[in-house]
Amino acid sequence: MDAIRLSRVTLALLIIVVMIGGIMVGGAVTAIITPSPSPTPSPTPTASPSATALPDLDVAGEDLERLPRYPGSVRSDHEIAVDDQYRLTAVEYLADATIDEVRLFYQNVIDAHGWEPADIQYEDGEWTYVLVDGRTEALIEIELTGGFVEIDLQISEPMRASSPSPSPSPSPSPEPSRMPVATPPPAQPTPSDDDDDDDDDDDFSDDDSFDSDD
Repeated sequence: MDAIRLSRVTLALLIIVVMIGGIMVGGAVTAIITPSPSPTPSPTPTASPSATALPDLDVAGEDLERLPRYPGSVRSDHEIAVDDQYRLTAVEYLADATIDEVRLFYQNVIDAHGWEPADIQYEDGEWTYVLVDGRTEALIEIELTGGFVEIDLQISEPMRASSPSPSPSPSPSPEPSRMPVATPPPAQPTPSDDDDDDDDDDDFSDDDSFDSDD
C-alpha cells in the first residue's frame, strides 16, 4: 500500500512539474513570438520663419522728399496713381523700432517740412496723421505688425498745369529791294540871246546901257 501511495504521489508531482514547465515554456514561446511594440518616432520640429530681421533690399520706387523715411527702415511697397487733377504717391516702410520712436521722428518731420496737422487719431493700436499744405494733402499711418513698425506714407499733390508753349517769334520781314536811282541826264546848255541867228544887235552891251531917266 505504501508503494502504491508513493507512486501516486510521485505521479502527481510529475504532473505538477509538467504543467508548471508547460506554462513556463508557453510563456517563453509567447514572449518570443509576440513582437514588442516599436516606439513611435517623435515628429522632427520645424523651425518657424524668423521675424527678427528686416528685408535686405528696398522694393523699386522712390522716397518722398517732404515725408522722408525713418532711419534704418526698408521700403516694402511703392505705388503711384494719377488722374486729371491729382497725383497720389503711396510708400510703405518697415522699421525695427518702437512706435513712440517713429512717432517722435515724424512729429519733427511735420514741423520741419511745413505741414499743418488737420487730424490726429489713435485706434486699434494705429496712429493716423492727416496733414495739409494748401491743396497738397498727406497721410501718415504708424502701427505695429509682425514684430516691426509699419509706416504708411501718402502725398496727394495737384497736377501742375502744363506751361503754354512759347509762341514762335515772328520772322523778320524781308527788306524791300531798292530800286536803282535814275541818273539825271547831263544838263544842256541854255541858249543865250547872243546866240540868236539874228544879226541885229538886240542885246544891250555895256556901252548901250540906257539910262532909266531917258
